[in-house]
Order: sequence, then structure tokens, then C-alpha cells
Amino acid sequence: MKGLIVLEGPDAAGKTTLGKKIAEMTGGTYLHATYRFRARMFTYQTALLYKAIRLSDHQVVVIDRLWPSETIYADVFRGGSRWPLGGRYLDRLLQKHAALHVLCLPPDVETAVRRHRANLDDNHAYDDERFAEVVRRYLDFGYGAQDDRRTMYEKYDSLTDYYALNGGILSRGDWVNYCIDTYGHDMEGYVQFLLDELAGLRAEQPDWLLDPHHFNWLGYHGDTTYNGQPKILFLGEKVNQKSRVVAWPFYDYGNSSLFLTKVIHDLRLDERQCCFMNAYDHFDREAFMKGAGIDCYSFTIVPLGRIAANFMDLRLRPGPSAYHPQFAKRFGLREDFMAQIRHVIADKEKVSA
Repeated sequence: MKGLIVLEGPDAAGKTTLGKKIAEMTGGTYLHATYRFRARMFTYQTALLYKAIRLSDHQVVVIDRLWPSETIYADVFRGGSRWPLGGRYLDRLLQKHAALHVLCLPPDVETAVRRHRANLDDNHAYDDERFAEVVRRYLDFGYGAQDDRRTMYEKYDSLTDYYALNGGILSRGDWVNYCIDTYGHDMEGYVQFLLDELAGLRAEQPDWLLDPHHFNWLGYHGDTTYNGQPKILFLGEKVNQKSRVVAWPFYDYGNSSLFLTKVIHDLRLDERQCCFMNAYDHFDREAFMKGAGIDCYSFTIVPLGRIAANFMDLRLRPGPSAYHPQFAKRFGLREDFMAQIRHVIADKEKVSA
């Protein structure tokens, strides 16, 4: 068995116990994300995830905390994250590698506060009021915010805000719920359930997209529709490798990549709805559009820039396109760029293979 399992949730919700049980039963690795690198959190989380991806090629790897913790705890304790959209990047990468997410939640806020108080230490010395708000935000993230709490997410600057306003992340097939009060009495049975779910996600994703050495894709290809409509493939031009190891398409917290991500966020697109590829990879090889378990033509393809549009024309699949985000950003064409993407999504019919 191999693959990635990510545990999320507030303190004292049973994450560590569950994570170590998964590692024990599978002979895998348990990684706990820390807050030591607060000035470089997005870079740190990317590096941790990349390490986990490489390890998960031959074992089960459990990550305790990732992007939701950064935005939720930052909102309650620090007035917001410096990387509010970092979750969108990390989510795309986790989907590429068919990660299973477990949202560990208490049965209610009062129980969570009581347990947290009993387990206080120097690293988690939060007062009851603010910790209760952390728990409420995790519940909103998981199930969607009730009417009396929706206004606090209207700043709408993070992926956790998106799910709080749109019915909760537990509606996604790659997220499941864990409550120690419900499942703690049969942890081995629950872990087996998680392993079965993980195996199912990985079976749907083409093997070569799971390869840690393959970079020219982000998102989950295993389901090619979203709410009954073709999923959206944002097709860039060529990988612009930003570091020695990172070459994923549009994976840079700045420049045109951040511009595109902000537009996707403002268009209210779910990351499960989107995938990302470049027409040419960092070795100047053409993207593999069909075959070996992958069919990009079943998606609504949004070519970004002239090179990507020409790439589609050469495959006798011409259609509407959008500016390259770097061009749109440089010349202040954000609204035009958003309108182009809306047009492609709304008007481009599904192309038959």
C-alpha cells in the first residue's frame, strides 16, 4: 500500500493518535507540520509536501496539518495569513497525487474546549474563547457556515472561505470525516476504511500522473466532470521552472501564477473543477493530450496565450482562448481576462475525443 493521507482539524481532535496508528498499521511515515517557519510558510509546506510525495511512491505517508491550518489559525490569531491562496496551490498538487484528506472534528465545540484545556502545553496555550472560534471555523470549513456566521467569510481571501460559503469541503470525494467519539473504539477498522478510500482514489488517477518525477500536471484527472459538466483544463504555454525542483504549471506564489490563481478564486471556481497543464514541459516536450489513461479532450480547455492556442490549432481543435496571465497582468487587462475565461467555460461545448 502507498499514497498520501492528510489529517486536518483543531488541536485535541485525535489527529496525532490516528496518524500514528495509520503509520503503524502500514509501516509508513508520519510527518507533523510545524509553525517554526512562519515567515516562509508556503515554501515550507510545499517542501514538506514534495518530500511526502516522493516517500509516498513506495509507502503510505501521513501528513498532520497542512493548508487549512495555516488559514484558519491565522484568521483567529494573526489577523489573516500572508499566503491566503496558498491552499489552492497545495490542493492542486495533493489532487494530482490522489491524496485522501481526513477532517478530524470533535462532536461539539464544548467537548473540544474541555479536551483542549486538559491537554494544554506551552505550544498550544490558547484561551478558551479563541480556541472555540478555531473549532467553529473548522466546522464551517467541513460542513458550510450557517447564515449567522457567513458574514465573517465575506472577505473571501482563502480556500477555507470558499468552502465555508459553498457547503463545506466534506462534499468532496477526497475528504472524509473522523470523530474519535464515533470511530475511536475501532481505530483499526477505521484505518482500513481510509486505506480502501485511498486505494480507490489512486486507482482512478493515471499512474504516470502519480509519478513524483512527472511535473506537467496539477489537479485530479480521475473524474473528468464536475457537477455534470466537463472539468476545466487551463493550458499554459511552457513550464517556467522557478526552482531546482518545482516545475508544476503555474506553481509560483507571485507573478502571473498568482494573478491566474486570484482570477480563478474570484470566478468562484472549485479546485476540484480545475486542472492545469502546459503545452510544453520544462524539457520542451509536447504535452501528452490523449492516451496512457489520460484524455485531456474530455475537458473544457482554456488555452492561455498564443502558443497554447496554436498548440490546439495544430491538433485541429481550434476554439476560444484567453490572454496569457502574464500579458493580462502587465497591461491591466484583468476584467477582460476574466471575461475571456467565462466565455470559454460558458460557450465552449465538450469536444468529443
